[in-house]
Amino acid sequence: MRHLVLAALVVSTLIIGTVAVQADFLTFESNHPGVTHGDWNDTLYMRMFDTKWGTLNRVEINLYGHVEGSSMVENLGGTARSITSRLEATLTLTDPTTGNLIVNVLPYATKTDLVPNYDGTTDYEGTDTVIHSALAGNLSNAFTSTDAYYLDLFTGAGGYQLLGTGLESFGSSSATGSSTMQSRFDSSSSAYATVTYYYDPVPEPGTMALMGLGLVGFAGAWRRRRRALRDVA
Repeated sequence: MRHLVLAALVVSTLIIGTVAVQADFLTFESNHPGVTHGDWNDTLYMRMFDTKWGTLNRVEINLYGHVEGSSMVENLGGTARSITSRLEATLTLTDPTTGNLIVNVLPYATKTDLVPNYDGTTDYEGTDTVIHSALAGNLSNAFTSTDAYYLDLFTGAGGYQLLGTGLESFGSSSATGSSTMQSRFDSSSSAYATVTYYYDPVPEPGTMALMGLGLVGFAGAWRRRRRALRDVA
């Protein structure tokens, strides 16, 4: 009889343990603001975690940035020099409550040219100037947290709810080289984000029913075993 009870406890523990340690995740994509010229501000909306799904353990935000545009560099030195043009945008995603940075990304595109020496006229024209008119780059960056603050920030009150996070873009392009130079950039950018929720799901009704049936079955077997022992005695 003792062995039967122990077996019931072991099997029921395994069933309960399976429900407890099972983990899952859901990923949602934000809206996609269009490519916008210059510096700008917008809002990214992401679906919040619904507590009916389970217990949230971790939040992961991936920010995807894009930049496109043109560059002009003019060598103002007396000799030909290698100059690198870097078209870049800085895109930041911020906490809607505090305004603090959550994650940023700096998509870029580069071109390196041997630019002839200064031709005597500062005008972004002539042999001392290099122009690139179709630069583009993409980059992503991730933020992950198990901190209670962020778990709460991304958890909704129930049902379909959206969290609006601040999105800002500003140009951060530059030109580098060993010569005196001047540069000019014209850029446009865009971004979107995904949010992934890692959580322990609420047990399915079928799983709970199966666990209950298993325990009832073991209880019945235990009672039958007791009756059999009494009859023998």
